[in-house]
Amino acid sequence: MSQGAYLEFANRAFDKVDVTVDFCNKKDWEHGKYPQWENPVLTEKCYLSSTRLEMASGKVHGYFRVTITIDGKSENFGSKEFDLNDATNGTRNWSYYYSGGINDCVILVTYGRGLDTLGGEKMKNKRGCYRFEIFRASKRRIAVMTDYHYGCKENGNTGNQINVVNEINRLRDRPEFLVMTGDLLHNPTKLEDRDIWKNFIDPLELKNIPVADGFGNHDLWTGVGAENVKKDIKKRNKTRKSDWKLFGYSDSENKKTCDNDGYHYRWRIDLQKRMANGEMKQKHIECIMLNNVPGETNVDDIGKKGDKKVDDSQKEGTWSFDSLGFLERSLSKLDCPSARKDTILLLFFHINYESESMENTNAFYRWWPREARGKYNDILKECKLPNCAFFGHIHNEKMFHEELHMDSCETTGLKGYRCAVSKTNRYLNVIDLELVEENGECKLRMTTKYGKTADLTVKGDSLDDFDTKYF
Repeated sequence: MSQGAYLEFANRAFDKVDVTVDFCNKKDWEHGKYPQWENPVLTEKCYLSSTRLEMASGKVHGYFRVTITIDGKSENFGSKEFDLNDATNGTRNWSYYYSGGINDCVILVTYGRGLDTLGGEKMKNKRGCYRFEIFRASKRRIAVMTDYHYGCKENGNTGNQINVVNEINRLRDRPEFLVMTGDLLHNPTKLEDRDIWKNFIDPLELKNIPVADGFGNHDLWTGVGAENVKKDIKKRNKTRKSDWKLFGYSDSENKKTCDNDGYHYRWRIDLQKRMANGEMKQKHIECIMLNNVPGETNVDDIGKKGDKKVDDSQKEGTWSFDSLGFLERSLSKLDCPSARKDTILLLFFHINYESESMENTNAFYRWWPREARGKYNDILKECKLPNCAFFGHIHNEKMFHEELHMDSCETTGLKGYRCAVSKTNRYLNVIDLELVEENGECKLRMTTKYGKTADLTVKGDSLDDFDTKYF
């Protein structure tokens, strides 16, 4: 019986990409013949190519070489042949190949068993996948979804969410990361309706879109079906330690106590651009997941004191699990000039900068006490890194600018983005990060967009532009 795997290519960035595959060793392929293969031309509209290749039975390999051609310049990627057999022998492996001969080109190579094909086909008979996705080295895309409230039956947030997964994956410029900033689950949520990981997050990762998930106030409330979310995040962080080595994953700055260890984490995205004078410039995007709210101590929910209609299960709504300590310790790793140079900080958590009501002191400080706001502000001002925060909590189907307030009159100057939420309609918020050259200087341009996943097209035309800023 023959064996085999899918060989896939995706053009995620360029007008046109020519792909040439040369197969080695006839005896390794089915019937002792080279596979039937038409070298694809990947354009903006026809940007995917997926073919199932068969190898001969027995202890054989499926060696092949790949040549990419863009704008008349070609390069063979890989110092040795790729082996299709590697795709059938284990779980997912990641690597990046940066082109030396093609300007601004990087290829994400993924192989292993368990991945869905780009076309959505499920693997059968232990088949694997060997995938090449072609990006720009100077541009990355991060997506944010917040307040999914999985388990909200009236809004269709139960059961298999593969339609939403496919809507995100069909984007030509698909995100390289998806960040979920809390309130993953709705309340009350029955045990059988609470598995957002099985029904949404895992299928996304099988499409090669890693998910950085964090918990919000709804995910902390005990007694309403969400009490194990912290454990789920902690468990996933153990997996991320091995799977995200490529992205500089770390959670080692967590305070070593049983209460705070293992929840918060950080990872890195690197961009590089060759300038007009031939010089190579880089910028590093340090991403930090702080989960529910930046704070040091776990504080009872003052907004619920004396409310007889609400039981004690919601008293943990403001718990922070020393996320400020994690932030401070993470930034201390960047104290040396070489680590800080050309670094931009992106922060992700749940509670928004302006909270719920600045007119009502209890409501304003319910989720984020003044002392914790002040400490957060001090940490970021002291580190002097360009930074921006992304959060949810308040339910709107648009993006909003927010400034961190200490009270209704006092602002701090820290700016952030409250994202469109996914409780009623599933919204994708997009952060496009691109290095651009202006007057001989390399700058990072950050463009934010948002739109319903149900409206996404291959080219992402339905995403509404929200804001552009430079670092």
